[in-house]
Amino acid sequence: MKRRFKINNLCCSGCAATIESKILDFPGIQSASINMDGGVLTIEDNGALALDSINELTKAVEPDASVVELDAEKNVQSAADCCCDNWLDGDSGGHVKKEIFGIASAGILFAAALFFGGRVSGFLGLPSQSGLGGYGLYALAYAAASYPVLRSAWKTMFTKNFLNEFFLMSFASLAAIAIGKVPEAISVMLFYRVGELFQEMAASKSRRSIKSLLEQKPNAARVMRGGGVSEISPDEVRKGDVVIVRPGEKIPIDGLVLEGASRIDTSPLTGESLPVAVSAGGVAFGGTINLDGLLTIEASGSFEDSSVARIMEMVENAVARKSPTERFITKFARYYTPAVVALSAMVAIVPPLLSMGGFSEWLYRALVLLVVSCPCALVISIPLGYFGGIGAASRAGVLVKGGSVFDALEATEEIFFDKTGTLTRGVFAVKEAVPAPGVSSDELGAAAVIAESLSNHPVARSIASAFRPLYPEGISVTGGEIAGRGVAAEYSSSEENGDGRTKPAINLLAGSEAFMRENDIDAIAAGGGDSVVHVASGGRYMGYIEVSDAIRPDSAEAIDEIRECGIEKIYMLSGD
Repeated sequence: MKRRFKINNLCCSGCAATIESKILDFPGIQSASINMDGGVLTIEDNGALALDSINELTKAVEPDASVVELDAEKNVQSAADCCCDNWLDGDSGGHVKKEIFGIASAGILFAAALFFGGRVSGFLGLPSQSGLGGYGLYALAYAAASYPVLRSAWKTMFTKNFLNEFFLMSFASLAAIAIGKVPEAISVMLFYRVGELFQEMAASKSRRSIKSLLEQKPNAARVMRGGGVSEISPDEVRKGDVVIVRPGEKIPIDGLVLEGASRIDTSPLTGESLPVAVSAGGVAFGGTINLDGLLTIEASGSFEDSSVARIMEMVENAVARKSPTERFITKFARYYTPAVVALSAMVAIVPPLLSMGGFSEWLYRALVLLVVSCPCALVISIPLGYFGGIGAASRAGVLVKGGSVFDALEATEEIFFDKTGTLTRGVFAVKEAVPAPGVSSDELGAAAVIAESLSNHPVARSIASAFRPLYPEGISVTGGEIAGRGVAAEYSSSEENGDGRTKPAINLLAGSEAFMRENDIDAIAAGGGDSVVHVASGGRYMGYIEVSDAIRPDSAEAIDEIRECGIEKIYMLSGD
């Protein structure tokens, strides 16, 4: 079984890796992964690992951390909701501003210390770091630059996981001060803080992109219960519930259409710009939009089983699905930090014992090794790179299951494209009007524009736009759209025949060739890959209109760039 937990106040990638490894050591654990961006721990086990045990081992690594089990029925949480009270929290608004202010303050103090320590103290004949403006400003600058790091290092000092980036940076900077390298100590802390700030800003930008995708979750569901209609949260819908969806509303769950006919905008799930017609017996998917008619849908499962919920969970947990490279780095970092500390100690001690130089000189070199070997960049950079890629892809409308997908792209040999809305613009325009023998183009256009005036279908709108000048004045049009077939209309005017009687109403049909055959109209077969609308007036076939979708101006360029990457097998899949 899969269980999910919210870990509060955990913002250290190294700590997260340690917690994952400790959980995996428990018997019966199939997998354990932490989504650092959302602070969510996902475990697959037999349910034997208690929450108290998870809390205990988490606190052993990060004393301030706490674990809360998420409600299984509401386990789709926005990845943008991470909020740690640590200095590396996920609040992309106030926290980033606070961090920028802290770094700027430390930088100003550091610049002032360099100025007064060198200029004023030198003018007074005092050592540059012992003057009135020197040590005082250096101390303030170091305190402003290092406090968050020193605080995090102190919190983990008495745990088994004390050998982390905070400890290394703190130890190196304090040791640098001890040997008289105060400016270097402050510089190291400032550069570290700036690097962490850039990382947080990049992650926050990706979070906002992912959050915009997760906002497609429906807000409410109208369910028939107890003889009436109740508005409830989609999370409370159960299999077999009958849901009412009005025109313009999002469909909250997957299900079978019991009553009604409409067109559905599936672009939030599939990217397909052309609406899909549904009627009784058809299938509707959660997260799509009901465009026209009232639909009665029987839920095929709960919300968490719906298509939109699975996509939301996939996007949220994409970072937790680690690639082989990420898994290797996570494992490697567990041994890397202790090795670096041991190597630095050897650099500081062994050469002086072998009379290869003074202790102060080699201690300085050992501190340099500690700083440049800080595992923070190693542990964070690779997962952040994958996470940044996932965020950038989401901004382009591409859903990525995890980092391993990016690794697989390197071995890609074939690419399949959808046509409408992908290679084409998804904007339809009339390409050609082909009237039947004995029918003029104006007669065909007039009949088509009258019929299609009753439809909001993209193809119908393109025909209505192209032939709008031919729409007769003073007519009354009734009828409607027949889902998946076409439009059946009837129009009449106030004009009179020569005998003084009003002209009779005229029946119009506009739709597919099959729709014509259903109404005993012999239509001309149209070839080509464009959408075709056949038109009949008063039982007489008038001809057909071809409607095409314009190719995107950058489609050819994109395909050429793909070929330059070495991929030659490129295909197009289309309903046409």
